[in-house]
Amino acid sequence: MFQEERREDCLETKDEQKCCSSFLPSATFLYFVLSNEAEVPAESLPRLFERFYRVPNGDRWHQGGTGLGLSLVQKFIEHMNGTIHVDSEAGWTHFTVQLPLIYKDLPDLLL
Repeated sequence: MFQEERREDCLETKDEQKCCSSFLPSATFLYFVLSNEAEVPAESLPRLFERFYRVPNGDRWHQGGTGLGLSLVQKFIEHMNGTIHVDSEAGWTHFTVQLPLIYKDLPDLLL
């Protein structure tokens, strides 16, 4: 019998920022949350998955970027019939991803 077991892990980056993940397996979907210790302004959240969008003054590590990463992640997850959601508050940003483990397009014999 399948038992759900929630796993949580955190790590600290070299500049003492935290990044955490939470993983909850299921018989029908994969659900996980990735969190990092950086808050995205509320006005930027609706645009976060747009191609080439970069949060103004959001690159505190000064590494640059093109603004394509989250757009590509969203398209990849949607291609797998999944969802991704972001929220940001109290100094943390949380990305919640859900992916189906059973695909509707496959014949019943393969499921």
